[in-house]
Amino acid sequence: VAVVCMCATPDGVRGRELADACKAYGLDIPPICAGFRDVNERDIVDGHAYINLDRAWRAWGMKEPPKTFIRECILKYRPDVVLTHGVDGEGYHSNHATTALATIDGFKDASTREKNWKPKKLYVHGHKENAIRHDWKMNCAQLGGRTPYEVATDALKCHKSQHGPAVNPNSDQWGLYFSSVGVDTVDNDFFQNIKTTGEGK
Repeated sequence: VAVVCMCATPDGVRGRELADACKAYGLDIPPICAGFRDVNERDIVDGHAYINLDRAWRAWGMKEPPKTFIRECILKYRPDVVLTHGVDGEGYHSNHATTALATIDGFKDASTREKNWKPKKLYVHGHKENAIRHDWKMNCAQLGGRTPYEVATDALKCHKSQHGPAVNPNSDQWGLYFSSVGVDTVDNDFFQNIKTTGEGK
């Protein structure tokens, strides 16, 4: 598993906190940090906040640099499955929205670059089509009997500059945005229809 953060830098406070969180998750690969500007471009209209994508893209040098960064990460680490934020920014953050849109474009671009390999599935948080849910409160042998929710809650405490954010209550809601291996038919499995290591070719 490789975690990509679009805004943190490896030697910055947020980058170091993310690295600690990845260790708490039990991940072997340190987080990949792009270092784009960490800004939340929003407009307030009649007391409601709306993401301003035009300003958000300008803050990141427009669409091409983040798309290229994501594409190159996919080509380097060659994941079967890619997950990203919701395109609505989870309702509040422009960085989340631009990350999602850049990931969708980067995924599509990476899929055209090699003859013998392509990423197989792309999930977008909160995407309504081909929706699946994940029960993060199931005990997992791979986590020493703990639940993913428990592990995530502990790992989020590493983000001290963010005052220890809580697990998103909608983090169990995902949609299969693209698949070259068929649609999902059950919940709780991002890798359904994909043969993983040990299952043969």
